[in-house]
Amino acid sequence: GINAEYGKQWYQRRVRGMCKAFPFIAAMVVLIVTTGTFNAFTVRRLLEDEPFNFIPIIVISEIIFLFTMLNFLQTAFTDPGVLQKENEEESDNDFHTPLFKNVIINNMTVRLKYCDSCQFYRPPRTSHCSMCNRCIENFDHHCPWVNNCVGRRNYRFFFCFLMWLSLHILLTMSLCIYRCASVRPLWSDIPSLVVAIICFLTVFPIIGLLSFHIA
Repeated sequence: GINAEYGKQWYQRRVRGMCKAFPFIAAMVVLIVTTGTFNAFTVRRLLEDEPFNFIPIIVISEIIFLFTMLNFLQTAFTDPGVLQKENEEESDNDFHTPLFKNVIINNMTVRLKYCDSCQFYRPPRTSHCSMCNRCIENFDHHCPWVNNCVGRRNYRFFFCFLMWLSLHILLTMSLCIYRCASVRPLWSDIPSLVVAIICFLTVFPIIGLLSFHIA
């Protein structure tokens, strides 16, 4: 009946929502668990061996991680610049709505494209996100790792997240490699070795993405 159909639709929406959020949750878990392992094993052993040499570096490392998490969460939970959909009763959309129209902005002719989903002409540098089904101002891309679009209002947080994350990975990997190189045999410090491998596998894509946005 109607209740069964409503329940099915609700369940499908919940499943889609969980699937969309999975990369975000996975990224947060990997970041927190890897850093927690680094602090619990590598940092502790470095401070036991050479406390005066590593205390300043560890403090800097923790500050970098704090800024990494702050910008990660701000990117994920800040409105990227969503433009509200036109209300159906207020929309004058019909089958004859032109796909494009020209408007004058600062004495220049700008061509605007009509969005069938949101039912309005998109402003300049605005694109429709198929994942969110919303038009986003200054749309850059939809990032599944933050479960959000990157646009006008959260781009600065996304860029800072990439910058701090790159520093965090490089410093963490360097300290883990130093720790592994100072013990024999190499695999006698498994946690540091595992964290170093994870950092090595992730550092190049992250720095590559940061370089792309800098360029």
